[in-house]
Amino acid sequence: MNDKHLNIDWLLNSALAPKGWIDTLSLSELFNERIEQMGISKNQALKIMNIEAKSFDSFVQGSSTKIDFLTIIKLSTFLELAPSVFIDKFLSKVTEENNEVIEKTKVRNHIIKQFDLEQLKKNGLIDTVNDFDHVEKKILDFFGYTSIFQYKSNIEIPVYSKGKVTSNEKSLKFWVNMAYASFEKIYNPNEYDRQGLVKVFPSLRAYSLNVEHGLLQIFKLLFKLGVTVIFIPKMNKNLHVRAATFCINDKPCIAITNYRNYYPTLWFSLFHELYHVLYDWDEVISSAGSTHISAGMSTGTIDEEAANAFATRYLFDEEKMELVLPFMDDRNYVAKVAHGYNVHESIVYAIYAKKNPKAFAKYNDCLIDPTPAIKEFVPSKYERFDPIPTITKITKSLIN
Repeated sequence: MNDKHLNIDWLLNSALAPKGWIDTLSLSELFNERIEQMGISKNQALKIMNIEAKSFDSFVQGSSTKIDFLTIIKLSTFLELAPSVFIDKFLSKVTEENNEVIEKTKVRNHIIKQFDLEQLKKNGLIDTVNDFDHVEKKILDFFGYTSIFQYKSNIEIPVYSKGKVTSNEKSLKFWVNMAYASFEKIYNPNEYDRQGLVKVFPSLRAYSLNVEHGLLQIFKLLFKLGVTVIFIPKMNKNLHVRAATFCINDKPCIAITNYRNYYPTLWFSLFHELYHVLYDWDEVISSAGSTHISAGMSTGTIDEEAANAFATRYLFDEEKMELVLPFMDDRNYVAKVAHGYNVHESIVYAIYAKKNPKAFAKYNDCLIDPTPAIKEFVPSKYERFDPIPTITKITKSLIN
């Protein structure tokens, strides 16, 4: 009898029945639930496993007289069934003889679990969602990986309360991996100097007055203190994240994005994250993936509201706000008061609008476009998916 093909009746009676065999109807239901969960079609699932529709249908319907054990392994990988459900001695033999094919199925299954392929196609990273060799190559080239399994999945996703706008989880993880891959390529030789950061902190908000170059100047200053800060653009509309703080090589790393496309948000996000660096560092280190994502809700013992309050108070506290509240329509006056406290006037309007949401429309033009502040970081290179190792060479030359 061929080791690779055995009679179904013998297989069920001699090996699987004592373990509780999943009958063909249950297997079919499990498969349908799996593809529904992944949001993919049957055709795409079969392409992942490289199984012909005719062979697959005859197996799940119980009409086939023989079983290809390679098909069984692909199905167990795709459905995440324990390999022990099948006969170990034949599984080992087929695995040994078909290792390359099996590894390819694992890669494809990993890709479909971790990546929103339709979104990546829409963004322009990939040309098709069905050619998995093409998809794998594009992802590896962009991130600078040698293996698709370098992509980090152990990321703590923020838990949202009712009413909070949530991100597509796969899109959020993609952004975090973009940041993480960037930081891994940007080596910061400076030790993290917490006391040095505390010492310069009172002067940091003044950099907001320089719209075109202030952000880059503060990134350079922080880099010397062992804190690496970079800008990573949003890649799609369903990504709702302001920033994230990472621990890489035992040093703080901060990634900021163009959340809401307002200039003041860049500064609010920066000081929000610096709060986490100064006061939540132990929690960041101990969190999943040594990463904290700031997306509106607290996670674990990290208090987002405290970080929000800190950033707001540092930039323009309530006492200062009282000085300008009666004169919000006098933009020259607001600017004069704001500059007197070393902060850009757009930040004053942003804080006011945050507390008075109806004011966003009235003062929208006061919040100003962030483009002049971030253009030095060439966000278009991320947006057109230039290789991250190439992008980070430019970034490091800017902030070092």
